[in-house]
Amino acid sequence: MAEVLITLGIIGIIAALTMPSLISGYQEKVLISQAKRSLSVVMNAISAARAKEGVENNGEIFMSSNTSEQTADAIFENMKIVKRCRVNDTNCLKDYKIKYDKPKNDGFGNYAKPYDFAWMPRAVLSDGSVVGIEQINYSEGNCLNYYTTWDKDSDGNFILDSSGNKVNERLVAETDCGHVLFDVNGLKGPNQFGADAYLIYITPYSYVQSIGSINDVIRTNKLTAQKFDQNGSFKKTGD
Repeated sequence: MAEVLITLGIIGIIAALTMPSLISGYQEKVLISQAKRSLSVVMNAISAARAKEGVENNGEIFMSSNTSEQTADAIFENMKIVKRCRVNDTNCLKDYKIKYDKPKNDGFGNYAKPYDFAWMPRAVLSDGSVVGIEQINYSEGNCLNYYTTWDKDSDGNFILDSSGNKVNERLVAETDCGHVLFDVNGLKGPNQFGADAYLIYITPYSYVQSIGSINDVIRTNKLTAQKFDQNGSFKKTGD
């Protein structure tokens, strides 16, 4: 009997040590599977919108003259929607924000605040996922867009002049018809890019990964999200 009890005790200890890892691994596989499905849902909805309009270029769905609501309407009608949130309706999915996949410098040495996409048209799908759509009002054809940037030091902080102003403002060209954000399990959490949420940039004939790195997750079968304290800050080199 004593030997049996000792054996059971050893088994219990091993189980206690290995169970958290097994559970974490299972949860990761579930989230990766959901990410693949959600990406497919998004791209199929965009493809269906193109088919209805008889066009091939995504720029003819994500039209620069559209508002985000208009583009969202064209895409959401090809999804199984159970709840629709209009732009700046802060009571719809109230306080729902998404943490970045890793610490991101806000340019002033602090961790960037969680991503609040209340300014996007959003929808909850029948599978519990959430999708947000942003239309880019690009000034030139074929989804050619520009974003503004300034000089930063090696730590990611803005370089400021003697008056405290950011220096060397400039425009950088990129191909960007619009953005799609999707959270594979909606409000369930962890509500973090690279874990259950992703942002992609729509290009004329496909998409490119952005925050959360969906392509890397699919390629490696590993989530890219890191655990970190949201209230942290960046140390400057030499501190």
